[in-house]
Amino acid sequence: MTLFEIRQIIQKSELNRPNCRTATRQFLGTLASDYTVALTLTLNQKWFDKCGLMRVEHYLKEEDIPYIYARFQHQLNKLIWKNRYTRFGESVKMLRAWEDKHGTKRKHLHAALGNFPSNFKLNTLPLLVEKASQQCFEIDYQHKEDICDSGWIEYITKEVDKDNTDKILW
Repeated sequence: MTLFEIRQIIQKSELNRPNCRTATRQFLGTLASDYTVALTLTLNQKWFDKCGLMRVEHYLKEEDIPYIYARFQHQLNKLIWKNRYTRFGESVKMLRAWEDKHGTKRKHLHAALGNFPSNFKLNTLPLLVEKASQQCFEIDYQHKEDICDSGWIEYITKEVDKDNTDKILW
């Protein structure tokens, strides 16, 4: 299913009300077999940045989340794929979403990971995730890896509303 087909489903939904949640889950459900690892990362709500002797306090904003994900994915790809990432563009596929329970809970990131090298051992992944998260100062040291299935895809889309998909980072 393509994005054009999702838009058509949304336009044809009952009483002309868009239902992005259903269309998103149907679309991502077709991709579930490509992802093998489920990942949860916790974000720091504020952090200190050293600039010489001055300490500046930063606060997490929603518009920063795609950049945090991009930086984390870059660091993880360098650790997993090594030279093949920089030379040939091989990379880990990530289906990314974020959650904050509509402002009542600490922001955290969910991802489904796939496309690992054939000789990669999945038991080394927690250590690599920890190393990659240390390179991104907005990411806290709490992380959790698990087996990804279609239930995980539905779980990470639980905050998708009926009329927008802002919590999914396409």
